[in-house]
Amino acid sequence: MAILSIFIVATRRLWSTRWLALASAVGLVVVVSLTLSVPIYADAVYHRILQEDMAAWGDARRPPFAFMYRYVGDMSNPAEWSEVAAADQMMQAQLPAMLGLPRQMLVRYFATAAYPVFASGDAYESQRQALTRSPFGMMNDLTDHITLMDGAFPGDMAGGALDEAMPVLVSKLLANKLGWQVGERYLAFDEFSAQHEATQAASQIPIVVSGIWEPRDDTEFYWYSNPDALQSILFTTEGNFMRRLAPQLKGEQYLVVWYMLFDGSGVRSGDVPGLLERMGTALTRAAGVLPNVRLDHSPAEALKRYERTSNLLMVQLFAFSVPILVLTFVFIALVAGLTVNNQHNEIAVLRSRGASVTQILGIALLEAMVLGALALGASAPAGERIAQLVGQTRSFMDFVGVGVNAPSLPTAITLDSLRTGLITVGLAVLITVTPTLGAAGYTVVTYKQQRARALRPPWWQRIWLDVLIFIPAAYGTYLLQKQGVV
Repeated sequence: MAILSIFIVATRRLWSTRWLALASAVGLVVVVSLTLSVPIYADAVYHRILQEDMAAWGDARRPPFAFMYRYVGDMSNPAEWSEVAAADQMMQAQLPAMLGLPRQMLVRYFATAAYPVFASGDAYESQRQALTRSPFGMMNDLTDHITLMDGAFPGDMAGGALDEAMPVLVSKLLANKLGWQVGERYLAFDEFSAQHEATQAASQIPIVVSGIWEPRDDTEFYWYSNPDALQSILFTTEGNFMRRLAPQLKGEQYLVVWYMLFDGSGVRSGDVPGLLERMGTALTRAAGVLPNVRLDHSPAEALKRYERTSNLLMVQLFAFSVPILVLTFVFIALVAGLTVNNQHNEIAVLRSRGASVTQILGIALLEAMVLGALALGASAPAGERIAQLVGQTRSFMDFVGVGVNAPSLPTAITLDSLRTGLITVGLAVLITVTPTLGAAGYTVVTYKQQRARALRPPWWQRIWLDVLIFIPAAYGTYLLQKQGVV
């Protein structure tokens, strides 16, 4: 019941002093809008700087938010293929959520060690007899980014039998160099399997040239590296690689690359520390699944450089805004003092009728919180608009590009700006409630006694502070007149 009475009294008091409440709300809107505009403007400026820095960090082949994770098999401590498959599953399904970025492209590249390749029917006697040494490889979506000069794309083998010829794609450069033709059969020799497997069939991989390819556009973002570096690879399908080759990759050195492009257009200045932390966490988890995984390319260096310099503008803007904010807070304090003076007798009557100091403060706090909530709601768009105007300012009261086609900063109300607004509202509420704390200690009797004793003017009037304060204002006006400004 006591809480309900506080709400009722607070509502009635706000209505009875609606003009003072409106003045207090206007002051709150001004101070919160000005305060909000600082982090909003700083965030917009640094968002633009971040995007420009990231654009400069990227190149023609790799966009700014390109990530390349790489694993190279270690001969001394080889990983099992099941570990590689687990890491591949994590990269495909979990990494975007770990980084908190939308993924635009994923390129998965698997390659074996280089195998000596012989003409079909030749016996393996010496590596010197090999026609070439080429790794087997697989890239997802390869068919969408290459042009077949001859032949057809490889198909999946029926069952992955050891004696069944595996179809492969050969680059135009390698085919011209070796004179290979579509339909020709060759034999790759797995030296490691020959040392550890009992049957000779396990160490021989029959292959057939199904097609000859060249890159459709070697400047596409799909190519994580120059396609020329992939000219010696014998490409096959993912199914063939997993069923025919992967079971043999025990103790061998092989290469896995996960190349991803993310959309970083929504990354704001306040997101950078969290993104860097998530990048480190993601790499740690990947290394926990597959040891020796490295992050060879990422925007981490550019983001760290940006993070080191991003706080300077915020500090400078708040420093320049301090005088305006102080004046606005003084205005709020004056309005709060006028409101409490107007309600002083009412507060004394409530205290004399049994209201506690806590209830009186609760009423004032509720009033201030209602005004603060309304002010915060109105200040968010106002602060964003102020930030945009500041971004269009060329000099004092001189705005450039104001109009329909005016270039504007990419402003946004972020969590950091809202947090700043809440702190400002909390400080304003504290200033608003403070005069009530002194008034709540009076009953009707003590209030009348205090009024009877208040014969002398306040101290700031006794030292003529209200008159002296006009001196610097008059001097400033005089200087402006001398310069012809006013």
